[in-house]
Amino acid sequence: MQRLDLGPLPVNGWSFADGAVSVIRSQGHCAGHVIVYLRDSRLLHLGDEDNGPFGSMPDADQVKVQSAFGLAASLIDSGSVQTITDGHGSVHRDAEARASLDDLLDQAVSLQSLSLPARSGTEPVDGHAFLDRLTDDLKKRSDDHVAPNPVFTAMIAVNELDEAGLTRRPSETTRDRPALKTRLR
Repeated sequence: MQRLDLGPLPVNGWSFADGAVSVIRSQGHCAGHVIVYLRDSRLLHLGDEDNGPFGSMPDADQVKVQSAFGLAASLIDSGSVQTITDGHGSVHRDAEARASLDDLLDQAVSLQSLSLPARSGTEPVDGHAFLDRLTDDLKKRSDDHVAPNPVFTAMIAVNELDEAGLTRRPSETTRDRPALKTRLR
C-alpha cells in the first residue's frame, strides 16, 4: 500500500510499471473492491462501483461509492482521465464520462433523500413498508441504473436501513433505533 498522487488527489493503493498502472482502494460496491487507473491511456476502470448510485451488496458503503464517483470526476476535470469503463461493458469518454458521473451522483443524492424519512424521527421503521415506499419512489424515476429488479431493490433497502443505524428485531422485519449512548468525561 502506498500513497498515489493521481491528478489533483492523493489516494491509497498500489502502483505498478513505474506508475503506468495504479490500483486504487475504493471499497464502495463491496469490501475489497478496487478501481484501476491506466495512466498512459488515461483510462479509469471503475469495476462495479458504477453499477448504480446505490450500495446494494451487504457490505456496500454508500459514502465510499460516492467518493469513487468524486475521485473519477476530479480525475476527468484534471485531464488525468479521458475514458471511464466499468465491469459491465460501459465505456464513456470525455464530456460523456463526466456527465455520467454527475448523473450517478445526482441519483445517489436522490436515493438518500428518499430514505431520509426512515433516518429521522424516533419511531421504529417497518422494513416491508420502507421497501414498498422505496420501490414506489424508484419506479417513478426514469434513470437507467435505478432498481434493476426486486432483489436488488430489497438489498438496497436493507443497506439503507443498516446505514441509518436501525437494528433488526429478531424474527421480525421492524427495525429499532438504538438507544443513544452518552459519555461523561
